[in-house]
Amino acid sequence: MITLSKKDPAEVIPVTFDFSRLVSAIDSVITVEITVHDGIDANSSTMLLGSAVVDGSELTQMVRNGLDSVVYSIKAEISKGDEKYKLSALLPVQADQL
Repeated sequence: MITLSKKDPAEVIPVTFDFSRLVSAIDSVITVEITVHDGIDANSSTMLLGSAVVDGSELTQMVRNGLDSVVYSIKAEISKGDEKYKLSALLPVQADQL
């Protein structure tokens, strides 16, 4: 599983999953979910902002908020015909230390 760059809780960022090694184009998005990998956050699902956007073989999901020092797991599942594929990544959240 890959680890994405740290996100500040105040940031709203796009997270892009590249399915190009698996499919040439995505037919549909089955689900995008975010859960806690390490730490505590009872409201992790509220980090997803809007619906995922598909562009060819890439899926982009906007992500907001999150709690300082929590590491989240974000997963995307797509379909191409009868085939289903899932990619995931870790998203660490850390408040900017000024």
